[in-house]
Amino acid sequence: MPPVRRPLTLGPAVAPDGTIFLADSGNHLIRIIATNGIVSDANNFTLRRVSAAEVVTTIAGAPGQDGSADGPGASARFGKPAELALAPNGTLYIADAAQHTIRRLTPDGHVSTVAGLVGADGANGLARFFNPYGLAIAARGHLVVADTYNQTVRELLAPFAVGVAASGNGRIVVWEAVVGMSYQAQFIDGLAAQVWQNLSPPISASSTTVSVIDFSSPGSSSSSFYRILRID
Repeated sequence: MPPVRRPLTLGPAVAPDGTIFLADSGNHLIRIIATNGIVSDANNFTLRRVSAAEVVTTIAGAPGQDGSADGPGASARFGKPAELALAPNGTLYIADAAQHTIRRLTPDGHVSTVAGLVGADGANGLARFFNPYGLAIAARGHLVVADTYNQTVRELLAPFAVGVAASGNGRIVVWEAVVGMSYQAQFIDGLAAQVWQNLSPPISASSTTVSVIDFSSPGSSSSSFYRILRID
């Protein structure tokens, strides 16, 4: 097995199952140390796994290649990953200090930029970061970011996915949630509609996934649009 170098290891985050995520900033990688031998190599701009047979595979990024590209694991690139924050649903958030952005790695291995503009630092009012470094997830589910050179601590509402699928005589609306938080699902019938209507009473999340069924629009020709409001 090739040696694993950690010239500058930052930002540990521990998952409930004992998995340790590390930002290997000097190698431009995200590394994982897990009970099953997974390793995330942040300083090489990659996520890597070491099997029990000492076989190393790359999960995300490319060794020695920095950058800012989003996409599937092999296509993604990182700049200087600093602190990490692991959400209860398995999503990993990364403060990419060199690119002035906050990145997200989903459990299925897809990397995306959720805040900031690649390579552009700026003031708070522009929703820009300047060398974001520290990162944590608060109890309400939002991200807390230490925006180093702006000398500020900032809050970011972490994005969550919403999906719609057929379900019997209706449609099921599913979204990611924070346990204990309340949500209001709403809909409108067509883009010309002016008023959003509540799809159901407010729902308090008891798990990281919440769903509600819309029985009002069973027809395939119906053009309903949905949104989810988080009630603080």
